[in-house]
Amino acid sequence: MNTNTVRSITKALSDGKLGRQIKASSYGEATFYLKHGEVLFAIAQYPTHRVLLIVDTAERYQQLEYKETPYTLYAIEEEKLEQFLS
Repeated sequence: MNTNTVRSITKALSDGKLGRQIKASSYGEATFYLKHGEVLFAIAQYPTHRVLLIVDTAERYQQLEYKETPYTLYAIEEEKLEQFLS
């Protein structure tokens, strides 16, 4: 993904135009809330910038927790993401 695509997805998630926010305190809980065909994303908030991450493994989720960075989790339907990107 190029930088503009990442920015567009991040903005759409933050504005509520794409996906839905998930309130979870663990990877297991977050994946429990995923519906069939959804992918888990996170927006990590650093002091100078935001980072969009695909949280597809427990290890990636743990990286968010270990860095103690504020983050918000989102579920995005794969089909809707493809439509958004086209």
